Amino acid sequence: MSEITSIDGDFASAIKMFLIRASLDGKDTLPMEELVGMLTKLGFQANGQETGIRNYITTLKGKNPDLVSDVNDTDVILTTQVTTKEVLIGTRAIMKLEEMKIIPMAYYRVEDALIFGFGIEKNNIQANISYDINTSDLTTASNNKGGFEFSIIYLWKEKKRKVRIDKKEEKCPKYL
Repeated sequence: MSEITSIDGDFASAIKMFLIRASLDGKDTLPMEELVGMLTKLGFQANGQETGIRNYITTLKGKNPDLVSDVNDTDVILTTQVTTKEVLIGTRAIMKLEEMKIIPMAYYRVEDALIFGFGIEKNNIQANISYDINTSDLTTASNNKGGFEFSIIYLWKEKKRKVRIDKKEEKCPKYL
């Protein structure tokens, strides 16, 4: 089998997926042999393609240093991060108008920021804008400025299921 010179999109996505999964599982390294085995189980022709896989991971490392720390002949060394948690306390009211909803919001992200914003919802689309006011040590890095955040959300509506009721036709008994 010849060595691959380029990686197609599906193959690249599968490699990245396995790297992310290994990182989320808390692994520091992912043996190349194990990665090749998992790719083969998905139906990719990965055996004998280690150099091409290694080259792709090296490129990936340059674009995603938070995922891959290094790659060598036998292992992919993953970057591990301490698990972070965020506590958000606040309120979000919904004011229904004729054809849309207005959504004012105020939150406090504990030990980090005050967040104020509003959103508009119409049909299945919601658009939000908010502003974070830093309350943490980050104020020094941001020159005491916060930051705007924008989001556009598509809300999936659950389809109502039609219930089909089969009515049995009752026949009248025949009388003589």
